[in-house]
Amino acid sequence: MIGLLAWVHLGAVTVVLAAEVNTVRASRLWPRSLFGAARPEDQRTLRALAKTEERHDEQHVDVSFDDDAR
Repeated sequence: MIGLLAWVHLGAVTVVLAAEVNTVRASRLWPRSLFGAARPEDQRTLRALAKTEERHDEQHVDVSFDDDAR
């Protein structure tokens, strides 16, 4: 029984990981920077995240990045 539960858990983790990898590859969100200035992939991701926060048709989110800011 424990072996069956472990097998189901492994399958579920594999499915979630595959879904995450598929989303990152389809949206071209890789590579991401960990430190320093935001790369174009980072900016695209942050713009998409800001757009998801629009709750109504009247609400518009505008995102800009300062290239010289550190």
